Amino acid sequence: MKKKFDSKGLFEMILLVVFLFFVSLELNDLNNIQDPEIKISDLPIASEVVSDDVTDLEEVKESKTIADFKTEETSLLWNIVNDGVMGGISRGEAYVTNESCLFFTGSISLENNGGFSSIRSFGQGFDLSDWSGIELRVKGDGRKYYFTSRSGRFDFWHPMETKKDEWITVRIPFRSFYATTFGRRIPGIRLNSKSISSFGIMLFDKKDGPFTIELDYIKAYN
Repeated sequence: MKKKFDSKGLFEMILLVVFLFFVSLELNDLNNIQDPEIKISDLPIASEVVSDDVTDLEEVKESKTIADFKTEETSLLWNIVNDGVMGGISRGEAYVTNESCLFFTGSISLENNGGFSSIRSFGQGFDLSDWSGIELRVKGDGRKYYFTSRSGRFDFWHPMETKKDEWITVRIPFRSFYATTFGRRIPGIRLNSKSISSFGIMLFDKKDGPFTIELDYIKAYN
């Protein structure tokens, strides 16, 4: 018995051979194509945000001077606050030296429930929300002081150990300040660096005797 010839199957086979032929031609052409050379100068440059008030290319500043005591404008205004407000007899005084440093000196007395002396700036507010903390250069007498700031209704402190007759640089992150009231720590309240009304130095180590500390500058840092 003879098998019938399948013309449909033959036609499909011819189409498949023709298709494969043209595919091989296209693949051969693709292999002969070379990628164009990409030059660095042709690549897009990453965008850079520049403040509108910047006219020259400057090195990024890592600090902002708050006080350096070189002029009247950069010295701030200062008040002395002693334990006399509580009946104590401690004393303190401050002035700017010929070397352009703020010199804070006095004597602590524990009589009449006293025991502290401080100096505080006033009359000028600061928005330091773009900065990480405070940097200051001090020369003390070996006693432990507190660097203070004020925001809203609260004072914020941070302890500051000094070395006798030796200049040291201290950096205090804003997040490290803690709120106080009458020398007692208040948990759960953070310093608002966007609205600081005062900076200062407090001596409250519960020790009798004279004290001296010099402040070279106060800066905000990143």
